[in-house]
Amino acid sequence: MLALLLGQGARCQDSVRYGRHGGKDLYLDIHKPQQPRADKAAVIYVFGGGFHDGARNNNFSMKCAEALTGMGFTAIMIDYRLGMTDSVLAHTKLLGFLSAYDTAITWAVEDCSAAIRWTVEHAKEIGIDPTKIILTGSSAGAITVLQTDYSRCNQLPAARELPAGWKPAAVVSYAGAIYTRYGKIRYKDEPAPTCMLHGTIDGIVSYKHYQILRNHWGGSNYLAKQFRKHHYPHWMLRYTDRGHEVALYLPATTQEFEAFADGALGGRRTHYDATCEDEALKQTKWSKAKLWHIY
Repeated sequence: MLALLLGQGARCQDSVRYGRHGGKDLYLDIHKPQQPRADKAAVIYVFGGGFHDGARNNNFSMKCAEALTGMGFTAIMIDYRLGMTDSVLAHTKLLGFLSAYDTAITWAVEDCSAAIRWTVEHAKEIGIDPTKIILTGSSAGAITVLQTDYSRCNQLPAARELPAGWKPAAVVSYAGAIYTRYGKIRYKDEPAPTCMLHGTIDGIVSYKHYQILRNHWGGSNYLAKQFRKHHYPHWMLRYTDRGHEVALYLPATTQEFEAFADGALGGRRTHYDATCEDEALKQTKWSKAKLWHIY
């Protein structure tokens, strides 16, 4: 029945408990494509929701699973702990907010890393190639996948559960960013090939760079400059006059996703920067939404 509901997409196995952090059991769902790619590539998807809500199996996550399996990828949809709860927000002021946000991102990276470890350790039984795992996510999930690779490159404690020597085949971020509390955003090791899709007027996950004391927020525009400066392989897709609705573009941009993934999985080092205007993707209520509308 689930396969029929998902059309061309996923055959979902039973949910699997991949870990337990902070007293919470964490699960992932494995969606198998009807026509798998010959290279046995997989995608780990991290849902969005401002680290406040969202789920690996809500309606939008299921649309993403369908889109990914429709391209032939095994889609692995993961849980993670949500750090920006109502109780946290009710007792948080500005500098406290930055600390709480940092904690929420750290928890998400820790859980994403644990899910990656589980997936790599069980790759054979899942039927995937552990060297061909792509990370993708929307909004908070996009922040998580970018931050997970950043933590890997800089040997940060949040990524300590990653398998030794493992590197994502690629990272695809839908309205993501990187946040640091201790200075500028710098990569010690080369990041995975990264595709960033972002609206130029996003008021929730900013496209730009901001600094408060030693706190740095690097949106996609800033990250693309860093990638270009150091010749890291990347694509930057800038959606003009679009806001945070770009976080929801995965099901509508499978051609872009697949083109980037094929190049990265094939070992190509490409640098592509495009200003995008897609008449099929209209402005929505998220076009002018701001961060405080969520919290």
